[in-house]
Amino acid sequence: AVIFAEAKRLVPTEGSNITVDGVNNLITGVEAGTSVSEILGKFENDETVVEIKSYTGELLAGADLVGSGSTITLKSKFTGEVYETKTFIILGDVDGDGDIDNDDYLKSVNVGLDLETYSEEQYYFYIANDIDEDGVIDVIDTSLIRRMMKK
Repeated sequence: AVIFAEAKRLVPTEGSNITVDGVNNLITGVEAGTSVSEILGKFENDETVVEIKSYTGELLAGADLVGSGSTITLKSKFTGEVYETKTFIILGDVDGDGDIDNDDYLKSVNVGLDLETYSEEQYYFYIANDIDEDGVIDVIDTSLIRRMMKK
């Protein structure tokens, strides 16, 4: 009998700056504006067993941008069994579209002023909005997002 071995964990390539948090099932260290193709190149896993979806559940591919709340799922090439699913946190991308723009800035301002909130299921937007990691969305985070915006 031939036994096939396959990775059952997402393995970032050396030097990719990606961190896989196995406890909270989060992936950090990905820059805004990173495409699915670029993400796949940052993992050692076989691309045929990795699936990336937006926070709304839409399957992403190629040049599609990976945003906060997007998920990456690793499956068995042989059985389709899901080994693990992790959620991306892209600092500054507080609306899940993969870039940092005026929409993110305005959302951050509104959340900071308690005019808008994130649902419990959208905890990843809160983390992406808390740039200084102090547990509060405030003017500091908003101004940092403003600085992170594409010129």
